[in-house]
Amino acid sequence: NYDREKQMEKAIQSRVALINNVPDSDLRPKAFYQIARNLQALAIYSQASKAYETFAANYPRREETSEALRLAAQFRLGLGELDQATTNLKKYINYLGKKDVKQAMVAYFELGSVLQQRRQWQKMIRHYESFTKRFKRVDKGYLIRAYTLTGNAYVNLPKRYRSHKKAKRAYNSAIKVYRSTESRRT
Repeated sequence: NYDREKQMEKAIQSRVALINNVPDSDLRPKAFYQIARNLQALAIYSQASKAYETFAANYPRREETSEALRLAAQFRLGLGELDQATTNLKKYINYLGKKDVKQAMVAYFELGSVLQQRRQWQKMIRHYESFTKRFKRVDKGYLIRAYTLTGNAYVNLPKRYRSHKKAKRAYNSAIKVYRSTESRRT
């Protein structure tokens, strides 16, 4: 492992030298991306996130850009850097647009987990209500989860704003979607 790490460190140094010394090289985008992958392989996630973000900012039209944004967001979430994770997820969703609605849906859903971690229940409710409108025809499993999380958020609101009636409505919506999927299977 030590030798492998030393080789990766040398590879990173070589790629940084290419980027810094040969600005017109058509290998620059690949070098940027490979630096991020090397940092990821070395489990240096904060630097890997920065490298993926730099790659995406400098090469927004490359094939690897969506994956770079997704990984940067994933690492930022893991590091607890929720603001930057949110920024990356939003860029990722915008990048995907209509190209891959399923992936955009998954990323949009993940934004709700940031709000849940922050215990921002009102924003979480608005987020998942928006999710259920925007992606109601894409994936019923995510739709059920979104309704359930909306209900949970209503229950977790501070006492004066808490609404068991709205929570029950959200839970009933989850049950309704579940039953509709069950009836199609039989």
